[in-house]
Amino acid sequence: MIYVRANKLVGYLTGTTTRPVKADDEEKWLYEDALVMFWLLHSIEPALSPQYMMMESAKDMWDAISRQYSQKNNYAQAYEIRKESREMSQGGLSLVAYYSNLSHLWLQLDAYHNYRPSIPTELVTFQKDIEKERVYDFLAGLNPYYDQVRV
Repeated sequence: MIYVRANKLVGYLTGTTTRPVKADDEEKWLYEDALVMFWLLHSIEPALSPQYMMMESAKDMWDAISRQYSQKNNYAQAYEIRKESREMSQGGLSLVAYYSNLSHLWLQLDAYHNYRPSIPTELVTFQKDIEKERVYDFLAGLNPYYDQVRV
C-alpha cells in the first residue's frame, strides 16, 4: 500500500481513477492500473496470486482480496492476538524489546477496532480504557526485578 500511496495511485484501488473514454488517455491508465496490479500480486503469498492474475483491473483485484482476507470481523484472530498480549512476559528481553513486542501486538489489535461513537467524549473514554488495559498488561509481564514499579 505504501508503494501505491507514494506513487499517487490509490484511486486505482478505490475506483476514483476510472478508465478514460478517450483512447489517447487509455494507454496511461492501462499502464498505471497494471502497475498497481503488479504491486498487489507481489505483496501476497505467491501461491495465492494465480487466482487474482486474470482480474480486469486493480480495483477488481483489490476488492476480491479485501473480501477474502479482510480482518475486520475476524474475532478468532483478534482473540489470539489479545491472548498473546495478555500472556506475554519480559523474560530475557530488555525492557525496550519487551515493550516493542507488546506495542506490535497492540497495533495489530487496533486494526480490529471499529468503534465509531457519535459523541467525541465516548471515543476519548474508550481510548483511555484501552490505554489502561495496556498498562496493566505491560506491568503484569515485567520481570520480578520491577515489582516495586507495579505497586
